[in-house]
Amino acid sequence: MHSVADTVNSLGLILDIVGVILLFRYGLPPADVSRTGAQHFTWGYDKNEREKGRVYVFRSRIALVLLVTGFAMQIVSNHL
Repeated sequence: MHSVADTVNSLGLILDIVGVILLFRYGLPPADVSRTGAQHFTWGYDKNEREKGRVYVFRSRIALVLLVTGFAMQIVSNHL
């Protein structure tokens, strides 16, 4: 029978895998930020391209959250 620690560890690993797949697909969010805090997108001036850029940044940030959450769950599982 599986313990709570095993379950938490397995869920953390699943979150890590999903996060890595999303990062592979959408990349890291852009690091170039102006002094005012606005991000500079190189997606062009087309409205559809700007929206696509926002989607990519959002999904890449979700991927980072999943990775950090997954690793945190694995650390917690070691202490359960």
